[in-house]
Amino acid sequence: MNTIDVPQSSTFFRFLERKDFAMAYKLACLGVTEQDWRALGVEALQQKNFRYAKKAFCRIRDLKFIDLSQLAEQMEKMKSLDDLWLAGEVLALQGKHKEAATHYIKNNMIDKAVTLLTSLKKFNEANELIRKHGGKKGDGPLLDPVILIKQAEFERDSGNWKEAASLYQQANKFKEAIDIFGKR
Repeated sequence: MNTIDVPQSSTFFRFLERKDFAMAYKLACLGVTEQDWRALGVEALQQKNFRYAKKAFCRIRDLKFIDLSQLAEQMEKMKSLDDLWLAGEVLALQGKHKEAATHYIKNNMIDKAVTLLTSLKKFNEANELIRKHGGKKGDGPLLDPVILIKQAEFERDSGNWKEAASLYQQANKFKEAIDIFGKR
C-alpha cells in the first residue's frame, strides 16, 4: 500500500471564496498548510463566523487571534461590534501595522492608531499623529503626556535613564524624574 499526498489548497480556496466555511474546514482537515488555516480563520472572523474562526485558529494554536475571535463574539452578542474596528485589529495582528494605523486614521479612530504606534515604540509618529489629528493648536512641539510617559518607561526599562528622566520632566512627572536621578 502506498500513500499519496494530494494537495487540497486549490479546492479549499474555492470554498473559501464562496464563504462556505463548513466545507472549507472539512477540506482543511484533510490537509492544508498553516497559512491556509490562518486564511480560513481570518476570513471567517471578518464574516463574523466565529465558530469556524476559533476552530481554525485553535488548529494552528494562534492565541492572539483566538482571543480576538472570542472578544469579537462577545461584542457581537452585546450588539457593540464595529466592523471597522475588527478589520483594523485583524490587520494589526497580521503584522500589517502601517496598514492598520492608516485604516484607523481613515475611519477616525485616532486613539486606536496612537495606541498601536506607541505599542510599537514609534513615539515620534504617534506624537505627529496627535499633532495632525488631535485638534491641538500652537507653535511649539506639542507632545502628549501619555505618550511621553510611555516613552520614558521604555527608555527607563532599556537603561537609558538620562533620556527617561528628561522625558518625565517634559511630561511634568517630576517625582519620577527625581527618583531616576536619585538612583543614579
